[in-house]
Amino acid sequence: SQAREQLEQREAELATATAELRVSLQAREEEAQLARQRAEEQDRLREELEAKIQAAEGRAAQLEAERDDSREAARLLELKYAELDVFKLDVIARELKSMDDTIERVRSESRSLQEAAKRFSSYADVNTGAKSASILVEASGQLRGIVRDVINRCLSETQKFHVGAPMQDPRAAGELKEGGVMGRYVLAEAEGAAPGAAA
Repeated sequence: SQAREQLEQREAELATATAELRVSLQAREEEAQLARQRAEEQDRLREELEAKIQAAEGRAAQLEAERDDSREAARLLELKYAELDVFKLDVIARELKSMDDTIERVRSESRSLQEAAKRFSSYADVNTGAKSASILVEASGQLRGIVRDVINRCLSETQKFHVGAPMQDPRAAGELKEGGVMGRYVLAEAEGAAPGAAA
């Protein structure tokens, strides 16, 4: 009958509408799921970014502390250099070379006295003069060896160059012990002898 046909038609329309509604609802659920996944991904990326920022801030603070430590170390080093005063070392170097020249002159005069004493008329004068001159020659030779050892061991090549001292002096007194105490000395060479020969 016509009423039944209308009912069936309505049922068919209702079924179609229900199916369409289910499809729409499923699509909305899928969209909501994607939105949640995107939100979770954004949260994860934000947390990673915050962690990197914190790590960078920590590294920056560490570098800043290291920089401050380096500055303090540099400041202390500058103070030590100021206390040492390199210019005073140059003065000491020149004074050592001046002492070496003076000792050499004394040694030369002592040798001249030693030779002159041989021509004294009195035997007692000859003996006394020769003995005194010999003591002076030996003492000045030892002193010169000590001074040259200090110059050789304690001055830099630049300082040696400035004062006119040799880079390696074979006439130095020998090695210095700890604390600057002389380990041994060698006598300065005699006139006309090869460098290193004993006086």
